[in-house]
Amino acid sequence: MSTIPTAFKWIADLALATLATALGLAPAGAQAPPAWPPVPPEELALEDNAFDPGLPALILEYEVRTHNTKSAATTYKRIKIFREEGKKLADVEIRYFEKFTRVEEIRAHVTSPSGKSEDFNGAIYDKEVVRLRKFRFNAKTFTLPNVDVGSVIEYSYRLHSHSDIPDVIKNPGRYLITEAIAYPAAEWDIQQDTAVRHGLFTLHPIKGARTATFSHDLPKDAVKRTLPDGTVELEVNYISAFQKEEYSPPEENLKIRADVFYTLGMYGDPSFFWVSLARREAEYYEKFIGKPKDEHHETERLLTAGDSDETKLRKIYARVQEIRALSYEPERSKKERRQESLKENKNVQDVLNHGYAFANETNLVFIALARSAGFQAYPVRVASRNRAFFVPERLDPNQLNSLVVEVLIGSISRFLDPATPYCPDRYLPWEETDASGIRVDLQNNKIQKTPAPESKDAATRRHWLPHGGSVKLLAAESWTVSAAPLKAQFEIQVPNYASKAGQRLLVPVGILHSSSQHPFASTRRTHPVYFEYPMESYDEVKLELPPGMQIGSLPTDKKIERGGNTLYQSSAEKRGNALQLKRTLKMPLYYIPPERYLALRQFYEEIRTSDEQQTVLKLSLPGDKP
Repeated sequence: MSTIPTAFKWIADLALATLATALGLAPAGAQAPPAWPPVPPEELALEDNAFDPGLPALILEYEVRTHNTKSAATTYKRIKIFREEGKKLADVEIRYFEKFTRVEEIRAHVTSPSGKSEDFNGAIYDKEVVRLRKFRFNAKTFTLPNVDVGSVIEYSYRLHSHSDIPDVIKNPGRYLITEAIAYPAAEWDIQQDTAVRHGLFTLHPIKGARTATFSHDLPKDAVKRTLPDGTVELEVNYISAFQKEEYSPPEENLKIRADVFYTLGMYGDPSFFWVSLARREAEYYEKFIGKPKDEHHETERLLTAGDSDETKLRKIYARVQEIRALSYEPERSKKERRQESLKENKNVQDVLNHGYAFANETNLVFIALARSAGFQAYPVRVASRNRAFFVPERLDPNQLNSLVVEVLIGSISRFLDPATPYCPDRYLPWEETDASGIRVDLQNNKIQKTPAPESKDAATRRHWLPHGGSVKLLAAESWTVSAAPLKAQFEIQVPNYASKAGQRLLVPVGILHSSSQHPFASTRRTHPVYFEYPMESYDEVKLELPPGMQIGSLPTDKKIERGGNTLYQSSAEKRGNALQLKRTLKMPLYYIPPERYLALRQFYEEIRTSDEQQTVLKLSLPGDKP
């Protein structure tokens, strides 16, 4: 028997892309629809969504049929338009990852309110959504004609994968399997931006293969069944439309979904899969990193006898940040790349010799140099919190879309990311803090988590002198130095910062925080509140009063405290012929569950009330005391 192949390589899902560029390829025509049955009279007669009246449209039928033996998945939707707003669903966008999938057999159909049917034979365009080095995330787009309130639209398409299911899944008997393996069989995004009346999701798997299903927030009446031939079906009834809310966690962790995986060598605990993955991937990383002695010459050049551990790490960090980070440069054409003669880096020495790195290669160089200097250092793959939170039960390596470095100083772990340009050595980018994943190592592998951020690490201090209408950058320093804070000095003029009332001017305490910035006006909340990271802000405004103007009255100082060091404080005082306003906000929490939303909302309501307090400025009259 053969041994299992080295780690399967999964490419991170790029479905986060939202910014679209101009239309690309020449339009193609739609194919003739299959013989879909006529829309039933009762669906043509529908005038509203009985489950949730007033919505613009309803997906009557949503079906996804995944055929692993054919490396294809077919999606079908039938949608009823109830209101003008729902007509935007006639603009269809089918996203796909060009390198790994192609879109086939796009078919569409429109049935008018009177029952007249019309096949879609119009143009289909290809739109580039995002480009990342060798990969492009595209979308097929088309617009269905003559869609009106009361119409029913139908369309279907097939996504065909360029890759096949690995042979170890199809023929496990040929392999000696000593690790826990999982491979995606089907990914079903059940909850849509439009409500779904009925959904049916079907997987035709590899014959005889064992599957496991991960689901998130499925309704209690959802039915999952396995047919005699191994086909897996999931049926759902009425799924409400996904509700977007400001300051919410990543949608991937909120939407109702289900994923089916093939499993081999699994023993119930998902941690077995992740540590097995860490061991397999360690083979690739160790080959790139090499042995500590390979970089001995470089560390001898960088370090001095007697350097402390902190000094050693700081010097190594500064050295690797000198490496040109190609992944952060603007996208270049193939011609430009050829002219530069950029070669692939096969190991750490190649990176040092070439002076450039792709993606996370800079972090691997740091690990190599740190090991050469005597440290224990490891690659740690994590799920970036700007994309999604790590869910161990979902056996999908694509969750782990970032790589950081873990260095042990004694028994204490330090986490760094020198691959991020200008990131100071004592910080991680916010999305990599409090992020879970795996430490990649042959022996010391484990599920790992980076430290949670603190509010002091995201403090903003503003010292403003408003005058009336423009901002001018006077000076800036440390743009390209990661070891020092970025400092900028501005001259700002703010128009209409005060309102006039007779011979008086009214100046609000929250001069930089208008009431329109209150983020929680709604009394209801569906999702947790997610600020991404804790923060602190300190505002200090000094208003030099013009001749003939004096302070009439000052607002009341305010201090609002909540649990967990949450604090708001404001004050106003007269200093000579100037008004000094100070405002402090500390928010150490960044994930607040829905049941605590009303308390959070009340806190921000109190802040708004305080910010709207006003200082009265008045014209000086003969006999007035200064």
